[in-house]
Order: sequence, then C-alpha cells, then structure tokens
Amino acid sequence: MFVIFRNTFRSATQFNIVANLGKPMLAFMWIAVGFNLIGFLMQFGTCCGVCCCSGKKLAVSKSQAIGGGVSDRDGMDSEKNGGTNGGGH
Repeated sequence: MFVIFRNTFRSATQFNIVANLGKPMLAFMWIAVGFNLIGFLMQFGTCCGVCCCSGKKLAVSKSQAIGGGVSDRDGMDSEKNGGTNGGGH
C-alpha cells in the first residue's frame, strides 16, 4: 500500500508532496508481515487442535474398551444373547 501511495504522491506534482521508502518503513512492513504470519499459524494450530486433536476419539475408544463395546439401548446386545428386541419376534 505504501508503494502505491508513494507513486500516487509522486505523480501529483501540483501538491508538492515528497514521499520516499526508507529503511524504517521497510522494517515496519516486514515486522507486520511476520506478526501476520505468526497470527495465522496460531489460528491454524488452534483450529487443528480443536477439530483433530481434541481427545474425543481417545475418550470414546477408552469407554468402549471398558464398557464392552456396543450398549444395550440399541438392542444389539439382546439379539446377540438370544433375547427378543421388544417386538416379540
């Protein structure tokens, strides 16, 4: 943006404005780019941590290992054990 403004100011000679890109402005722009990159990486890491690495899969697999797998509320265990599924079949 600063380069665009500098070129615009240089082309408007009737206003007598002088603009230069110096070392402080170059350093400021690269520091801003660095902070922007750090912020992006932090946000991306947070999103990945919430979606992929929340530990929910680990908790589900541990509960299934402790509980013996499928619960009785969906009728699967009663059919395996030779019982009926509430419908008298």
